[in-house]
Amino acid sequence: CVGCVWVVVWPYRSGTQSGVGYLALAYGIPILATDVGAIKDAVVVDGLNGRVVPPDDVKSIAAALGEIVSDRGALVELTRNASSAASSGGLEN
Repeated sequence: CVGCVWVVVWPYRSGTQSGVGYLALAYGIPILATDVGAIKDAVVVDGLNGRVVPPDDVKSIAAALGEIVSDRGALVELTRNASSAASSGGLEN
């Protein structure tokens, strides 16, 4: 159920890219990702279509996730921006 997903949590410790992020954006789902590899530069723009936190920082991941799901207005904005990034064919940094 795509409509049941509010955010994709992408807590990688290493890596460069993954189809998971692009798929999430294709469905207009914001991403909570760790700052590893090219993920931040290629897929997630912090505060625009998701959030980026330090890798291996469980407290930061939990805090960012809590902020996303507890602030309905912010979630709606992240979702709108995720959808826009997907429909425009990509992200511009």
